[in-house]
Amino acid sequence: MKSVRSVHYRRGEPATWLWLALLVLSCLFANPAFARRINGGLGGGVLVPPGEAPVPVPTQFDLTGYIESATVDPTFGRCPNLPVKDPRLAGGTVTLNGQLIVVPCNTVLQMPAFATSWADFFTSAPKDITPPGTSGLALSDPFAAGAPGLLDTPWVDPSRTATSYNAALPATEIHVVGNVVNGDYIAGLIFVSQHSLNAGQGVISCIDYATGEMQVGGALQPVGAACPPLVAGVTRVRMNDPVGRFGIIHGQPGDPAADVWEPGFDKRFTADTDNPTMHSALGYPVCIPSVNPVNPIINPVTGATITPGIDPACPLYNRPISPNCRSFDPLTLLPAFTPNPPGTYCSTWVMDMPGAHAADGVSTDPNVSAPLVIGDTIGFHGTMKADGNGPYISAHTIEANLGIYTQPHTQPSYTFIESLLVGTGGGTVGGIAVESTLRLAWVGWASDPTELVDFYAVHQDPLTGSESDFFLGTFDPCCTPLGRFRSPVNNLGVFGDPTRNYRAVSRTMCEPPGINAANTPQLQTRCMMAPPVTPDPVAMQATVTRNANGLTVGKYFLPNFEYIFGENLSLGGPIIPANLQDMPFLFCGSGPLDGPGTLSPVVGQLDPAPWALPMADPTFHTSLCPQATAVGVAPGVPLTPPVQPVAPVINALASAGSVIADGLPHVVTLTVTATNPNTPATDMLYSWRTTAAGVQFSCGTCLPTTGVSPVSVTATITTTSTTPILITSAVSNGVLPTAIANITFTPAVVNTKPPIVTKTSGTQSGSLVTLNATAKANNGLSPVTISFRQTGGPSVGIALQPTSGTPPNQTGVATVTVPVSPSPATFSFVAVVTDPANGLQTTSGTITVKSPAVLSDFVTITAVTYRPIVSRVGAPADLGKLNITASSNETDINALPAGMTMNAILVNNTLPANVPGSTALPITVPLKYTAADVPNAPAPLCGPTACWVGNATGLIQDTSQVPAVLVAPTTVTVKSSLGGAASVSQGNAVFTIR
Repeated sequence: MKSVRSVHYRRGEPATWLWLALLVLSCLFANPAFARRINGGLGGGVLVPPGEAPVPVPTQFDLTGYIESATVDPTFGRCPNLPVKDPRLAGGTVTLNGQLIVVPCNTVLQMPAFATSWADFFTSAPKDITPPGTSGLALSDPFAAGAPGLLDTPWVDPSRTATSYNAALPATEIHVVGNVVNGDYIAGLIFVSQHSLNAGQGVISCIDYATGEMQVGGALQPVGAACPPLVAGVTRVRMNDPVGRFGIIHGQPGDPAADVWEPGFDKRFTADTDNPTMHSALGYPVCIPSVNPVNPIINPVTGATITPGIDPACPLYNRPISPNCRSFDPLTLLPAFTPNPPGTYCSTWVMDMPGAHAADGVSTDPNVSAPLVIGDTIGFHGTMKADGNGPYISAHTIEANLGIYTQPHTQPSYTFIESLLVGTGGGTVGGIAVESTLRLAWVGWASDPTELVDFYAVHQDPLTGSESDFFLGTFDPCCTPLGRFRSPVNNLGVFGDPTRNYRAVSRTMCEPPGINAANTPQLQTRCMMAPPVTPDPVAMQATVTRNANGLTVGKYFLPNFEYIFGENLSLGGPIIPANLQDMPFLFCGSGPLDGPGTLSPVVGQLDPAPWALPMADPTFHTSLCPQATAVGVAPGVPLTPPVQPVAPVINALASAGSVIADGLPHVVTLTVTATNPNTPATDMLYSWRTTAAGVQFSCGTCLPTTGVSPVSVTATITTTSTTPILITSAVSNGVLPTAIANITFTPAVVNTKPPIVTKTSGTQSGSLVTLNATAKANNGLSPVTISFRQTGGPSVGIALQPTSGTPPNQTGVATVTVPVSPSPATFSFVAVVTDPANGLQTTSGTITVKSPAVLSDFVTITAVTYRPIVSRVGAPADLGKLNITASSNETDINALPAGMTMNAILVNNTLPANVPGSTALPITVPLKYTAADVPNAPAPLCGPTACWVGNATGLIQDTSQVPAVLVAPTTVTVKSSLGGAASVSQGNAVFTIR
């Protein structure tokens, strides 16, 4: 065969060439690998076109650029199925880098230090410079040339060339994460800043206390001296603080509450006025005094002269001078700090104990912010503004290079989260392989390095907005550098659903109140600010505490600015979507826009949704928000959530009978009352146990058995010891945790008898009643204790005084405040006398008290305050915030009458009759009874007598304007259910509009 092919090849005859070509091709196609190679990867020897493309999936986008144009849609054209079309929840569009992006209704975007809705983003723009109907931040917004507050304002500062920038405002950066659904770019997450990475740094060379302005860079000036004319290399920095948390109040021209007016002042770029974004390296809040410590200054708004002195909200005594730079107590085993040069301000120190300044007048006070001083190095972030003196930075964040620590294990302490990174998880979508992560990383600081710091994801109820904490980890802020805590490298795990907000809580805030020793051990119980997402028996809820500046201490609340979404595992194929539906605050909503308990509109699911099939419906859908629309389902189709069983609750555990340590059997009856919250109720199991000797239950070993509440057993106790005996009742319905209750018996000594009541009486004086009883021990020698118990009539509180006198006859006194009522009432009480030596008790006869009818009360309105905006980090600003304080002569020094209520009726007489809040349609706000302030309260509210308080936001909207605007009431009327009433109108001394 070989010779034949050789001969034919040499001869080159046509028939032979054709035969040879067919032979070669047949051999090649017989090779499967080669066949696939030339057939597009398909097997076989026949050429076919590629298969049909897979089902299209939404593709993710992550865009950052300048806001070229922005609109808000008051017609809700893209979200017609939105259940409540409140103007504040409207969506719109934004264009960046030429790309038009749909902003869904219910969008809450994140500014540098607070959150706001898309519609409020427009309405809260500075009115003095913003073109009507615009956000005032887009490149296409038509600004008037040379207006005050814009960068092209002519400058008159003699140190600078009298020219201006060509632009009206710096371009504003927007960062949008979303998905392309059916060809539309739909946003899920939006972050807005003038420039997110913009930062300045330098040394403070001068402070203008009248305007709160700092000069950074240049020659250092004497303390209190006037700031010199600007020179090259000097930056002007002001705090963007519209409420005065860190110094004076900054505001727009004409703002009656502001201490300094700034053209174009933009409260959307405010500092965080809840968690200090003006802080030291460890999170301790810093400030600028409103009073010059050396020279008089002139109030730039009123022209009044402010004499030199100390600002109690930003006192210079909180900046100690070397060598008075305190280090930690040596008992803590923490090294001493490197000393500062003598006569200079301390840069690292420990604040004194709480109360030390009140005692000596010179110590530092950890409940007050620390002032910035000349010579401090600061880093600052903010927006560029301009006035007649040229450009300046309106800072929303300032970090001072100061190490300010607080006393070990002693409230208050301060924390700060420096960075945060959250993985969103997710899996394969539409058959496309995905690389995803559940990594979670954070870095933070604490002013008390001796206590652990607990880190939490903050979950929000989608309807009420109420917060709950999901535990993520515990870390020790000791020791290098001292005060830092951070997650481990590659911190992977199951961290729950990604949330909008996170917080760190120092366990100092769960330490016992008061001053603890320097070497007190670390608290081993987790410390949290909100109830846990899941039952947590080792956690303790801390009290929310604010310092004298109104800042929350002991915790730092931070919105997350950086999420890690999935990426493609193979290149060149369809781009995977961002699993935005796995974020509960986007898929379910986050509750009232202005925070829990407010009457603001409820933020629901994004509409239109930036997700679609074949993306998976989130696992939390049925349990967290069954009312939300499922992925790929027609809008408005809710799901039915499964019924989740819950654990039982023990309501009471009572006993009858006494025990004497005489070695004889004594029978006591134990009764437990429990509730099964499930419908239908499941069987409950009851059991009893004790570790004490000499106790026999009527149920024997008392294994869990079914029963109907209440359930009783008897315990026969035989003992010769007076050691207390603990008995435990356990109730279970098959759902953890099992309900537990304890009761303790203290056996009485032998040959004892109950005490004797010799006298009881009740004295009525108006609505204040004094109860008296005299008693003695049976032996006439032992001391007794006397208490009182109500046995009839409407429930009232009993204020018991310690038993007085010496044996044999001792006296017990208690007072009760009977409720004010339009009809007479009768109350009955008994005295209960206990002999502590044997535990035996005697109950007196009935003491009867009668209360006369009171027909009406006198109501006084003490304060009405209306503020257009109050900002908070990580949460939407409070818009149109109204505070009302009133008093009643029936509750100022008396207890709250049973059933008494107080309501405020709000009216704006300039509104059309069909608008809520008009004279024809007044709005009612309930007032809450609030007890008198305790001495030295950090945030006094009522004063020495009780009062009634009402708080609400965004109540009255003038819908006759487009878009609608919030307006203050012109008249506030407070009415009591007892008949009293009072009214105040704008112009009254107690009615303040800030």
